[in-house]
Amino acid sequence: GGQGHGWMTHFHSVPQTGDAIVILTNSQRSWPFFGSLLAHWSNSANLPKPKMHRISNFELIVEIFCWISAILLIVSAFSIAKKYILHKGIVGPAGISLTWRQLQIIGALLIWGILIWSSLQPYLFISSILPGLTFYLAILMFLTGFLLFMNGLLALLPGKWRKD
Repeated sequence: GGQGHGWMTHFHSVPQTGDAIVILTNSQRSWPFFGSLLAHWSNSANLPKPKMHRISNFELIVEIFCWISAILLIVSAFSIAKKYILHKGIVGPAGISLTWRQLQIIGALLIWGILIWSSLQPYLFISSILPGLTFYLAILMFLTGFLLFMNGLLALLPGKWRKD
């Protein structure tokens, strides 16, 4: 066990075969390492993979999600830039309702609220499970909120941002 600010240990045994392993690290953020190490150990001992190996799979899934989200954010940013900069405003303002724009702003504020709440917590389980990806998830959430906010706000502002 150990979820403090220091050492983390893990003891894994298979009583039927007498096999066991003890893992000791100087970091509380070693869950993905433990999952990977246990998978390699069980493979070399001809044992089934322990369920802790799922953390490594989860890490890969979240990494793929981060890349897909980053690509979608870039495409969305270019789309918004094209709409607002090249066309000098919203083309076809009747296409998206006022309620939808307000929901975009509310969604952005909710995302930012979750990020602020998370940053004020002394411990988040996800930062231990995915220590390397938590920062990138936060950046992607912030940028998603920014795009939602700007897309919703610029459409609601009178003047040069609207083409009525």
